Amino acid sequence: ALTNCTTTLETGKVTVIVGGDGAGKSTLLKILARYIRPSSGSIEGLTQARNIGYQSADSGTWANLSVANNMNFVGNVFGMDAKLKKRRIHELTQEAHLPNMSQSARDLSGGMRQKLGCIMASLHEPRLLLLDEPTTGVDPVSREELWELIDAQAQQGRTVIVATTYIEEAARGSSMILLDHGAIVAQGNARTVIANTPGMLLSTTMRKLNTHETVHLSMPTWRRGNTQYMWVKQPPITIPQGYTTAQMDIENACIIRMQLNAANHSVNATGRSWTPREATHMPILTTNHGMHTHKNERDISTHDVDNSQKAAMQRQKTPMHALAHDEKMVDAHAI
Repeated sequence: ALTNCTTTLETGKVTVIVGGDGAGKSTLLKILARYIRPSSGSIEGLTQARNIGYQSADSGTWANLSVANNMNFVGNVFGMDAKLKKRRIHELTQEAHLPNMSQSARDLSGGMRQKLGCIMASLHEPRLLLLDEPTTGVDPVSREELWELIDAQAQQGRTVIVATTYIEEAARGSSMILLDHGAIVAQGNARTVIANTPGMLLSTTMRKLNTHETVHLSMPTWRRGNTQYMWVKQPPITIPQGYTTAQMDIENACIIRMQLNAANHSVNATGRSWTPREATHMPILTTNHGMHTHKNERDISTHDVDNSQKAAMQRQKTPMHALAHDEKMVDAHAI
């Protein structure tokens, strides 16, 4: 659930929504997609559903359809002109490095399937493009290629919103929104978020760490790779032995903001009650890839686009394609 979320989205820019599982990223995207109704609030300037492109977290492709049939089906659903559809399919598949149009989505690698889902969502030239964790679970090369596709869409004047669990990807957008337990805990460009993060950051390598001493320190600590970090909310202090001051980056800034949000809700990362008298040492968080967690991809099985198979598709979770038909979504109010 989302609580008191207020933000502004810019045309022609990429906004990155960062958060862990259950933070509210998918909920926010579905509200913007007019796929679900919020309980209260409003959105100003939201385009009609037919001008929205949406890629769900499960790639948004149909496993048993070829690359060409996936693309053609989406183009037909949105009523694209045949010549425009053909040109867009050619351009986008070339940009996504998907030359084998007859290959089924099931046989694509995870990265290639995510790229296919991304270009399917952008095929009809939507004004608003919503991508739910498109880079999750793909290799580094495919991640970079996906970001090239995303940046290209923004450069063509679209408002692009990307949800991710990779904290470092927050810096890839013109602006970012950090969600935690349904609340926005930081937003703006990455440099501003870093600059406005309070306190002092310390670090030490694990080989220098005196575990007995650190456990009793009343300051939050977490680990990234072979480095342990400590956040001091109200410096100055006597720097613990083995620690040195560290430069703030976007990953540590986001972790600190979430620590603050946990403290504000009187709950620490383990779910225990947190009172001012309690030591605020947090469990070590290993964040080699930010908040990224792997998810099992789910294939949506369908064979063709005749009436019987269209009915089967409608029984599946296919919000991007449902948008073109469900007039109730067009009338939905937003946040």
